[in-house]
Amino acid sequence: MRIYVDNNILVSIEDNEISIDDLKGFFGKNAHFVYSYIHLQELMEAKDNFEELKMKRFDTLRKLTNNIQIRPIISIAKKFYLVLEEPESLLTTLRECNDITERLRISANNFDKVDRNKLIEKLSIDKKRINNYTENEVIAYLNEALKVNLELNIKELINPMGAFMHEQICSIFNFLDFVGFWKDKNSSKSNMARMYDASHAYFASGCDFFVSNDLRARMKSKVAYEFKDIKTQVIDWKIQN
Repeated sequence: MRIYVDNNILVSIEDNEISIDDLKGFFGKNAHFVYSYIHLQELMEAKDNFEELKMKRFDTLRKLTNNIQIRPIISIAKKFYLVLEEPESLLTTLRECNDITERLRISANNFDKVDRNKLIEKLSIDKKRINNYTENEVIAYLNEALKVNLELNIKELINPMGAFMHEQICSIFNFLDFVGFWKDKNSSKSNMARMYDASHAYFASGCDFFVSNDLRARMKSKVAYEFKDIKTQVIDWKIQN
C-alpha cells in the first residue's frame, strides 16, 4: 500500500502538529510512504531561511518515506515506479533542471487570457451552488454547461492543454478554479500554489491514498480523479484524528 502526503502534512510534522508515528500507525505496517520531486521543488520557492527549512525537510522525508521516491513512467499513463534516492541528491538534480518551475508557471497561466466573468455568465454557472455538488455531479454539470453553450465537453477543453497526465490534472485544477469550484484565495502566489497542489495530486495518483489538510486541493483532486478514473482515495488527516 502506497501513501502520498501533501506538502502541508510535511509542514505540520515539522511544526509538531502531526506525528510520523501516528501517520504510520494509522495505515499499518504494510504501508509505504513515498515522496516526489515536487516536495522539494515547492520547498525551493521559499526565499527566507531556505537552508534551515531544507535540512528539516530532508530529515522529515527520510523519517517518513525512508527515501522512497515515486517517479512516472512517461510513456505509460497512470504508471509509476519507485526508487531509493536521498532528498539531497534529488535537490541537486532539480537545481540543474531550471525549466521545471517555468513549465509549472506556463501551466498555471493557461486560462489567463480568458475573460472569467464572461465565460461563467455564458455557461450559466451558479457559483453559489457548485461547491455543494459531488464529484460526479460537478463533472456532469460542467459538461452540460460546456455542451449547451460552447458545443464541447471537459475532455475536449483539457486535451489541447497537454497530452500527459500531469499536464491534464494541472489543467483540470485550473479549469475547476476558473469556474469557481473551491476557488483558491487570490494572491500573487495562488496560481503557482495551485500547480503544486495539482502536481502533488498527480504523483498521489500512483498511490492508494493521498493525505492532505488542504480542503480546496482535496476537492479538486477528487474531481480530477473521478474524471480520469483514478482510484486513489483522498484523506483529510484532521478528520482521522
